[in-house]
Amino acid sequence: MEYPLASANATLETLRDAKTNESFDAQAPIMPGLRFDLDGETSDIAAQYGTGPNRLFDAKLDIRRPGRWLTLTLELGNAALTNYKLIGLACEISAPRAVAIRPAIRNGLGEGFEDTFFERHIVAYDTPSQHVDVLRIDRSAALQAAADWRNLMFHFEPRSFEITVHDLRLFLA
Repeated sequence: MEYPLASANATLETLRDAKTNESFDAQAPIMPGLRFDLDGETSDIAAQYGTGPNRLFDAKLDIRRPGRWLTLTLELGNAALTNYKLIGLACEISAPRAVAIRPAIRNGLGEGFEDTFFERHIVAYDTPSQHVDVLRIDRSAALQAAADWRNLMFHFEPRSFEITVHDLRLFLA
C-alpha cells in the first residue's frame, strides 16, 4: 500500500533541492503539485518566488486588484486516509509583516469539494516561528470518504504580502 502523502512529500523534497529566484505568473505552478490559486476573474497579481538554502521557498505577491480568494495549494492525491487517525502539518514560517494563514484539507467530491479546516490559523511574523496542527480523520466524514482528489490549502487574505516558508512537513499517524 502506497503512503497517501508520498506524492506531496516528493514535491516538497524536490522543492528543497531547487535553487531558483524568478518572477512567475501567479496562476502558473511553482512546480508540479504546488501552486497559488486565485480568483482569476477579478484578481490582478504579480508574483515572485525563490528557493535556496535555509528555506523551502519564499514568495512575494503584489495584489494590484484583489479577488475573492487566494490560496497556496499542495496536491495530496486521492489515496484513502481511513487507515490513519490523524493528518497533520508542521511548518516553520516568517514574513516581514504579520500574515495570517488558514490551512485546510480540500476534498474533491464529484463536481464539488468540501474544506476541512485545521483548528488554528498559522501566523507568520518577522522571525521564524513553528506551527503544528492536526485533523482527526475519524471525526471528519469528508476525510474518511473516498475523494477524487485532495489538496492541502493555505488560505490567505487577498492582499499583498511576502512570506518565507523555511520548512513544511506533512504526516499521518
